[in-house]
Amino acid sequence: MDLTPQNKEILEVLSPQSDADTIVYVKGTQIAGTTITDVACQAIIDLYPAAYWMVFANNELARNHVIMRVERAFEQNNRLKGKVKSSYD
Repeated sequence: MDLTPQNKEILEVLSPQSDADTIVYVKGTQIAGTTITDVACQAIIDLYPAAYWMVFANNELARNHVIMRVERAFEQNNRLKGKVKSSYD
């Protein structure tokens, strides 16, 4: 979080320790929305394994995101290794 301290509060509210039951995140474009979504996805997969949908405008955007961001994060995070299999394999 050192590189994106502005995201710290929203990620804390998304954590299991938060007592929030509704979260509204209003932001401009290009303000870490994808990063926050990716981190939340990783937490859900790690802590509460269940189906998780990520929706993109088209298959090319989805594939690029999974390959460039999601798979890399899973490979680098020891807690997530082996918990997820890409549908693009």
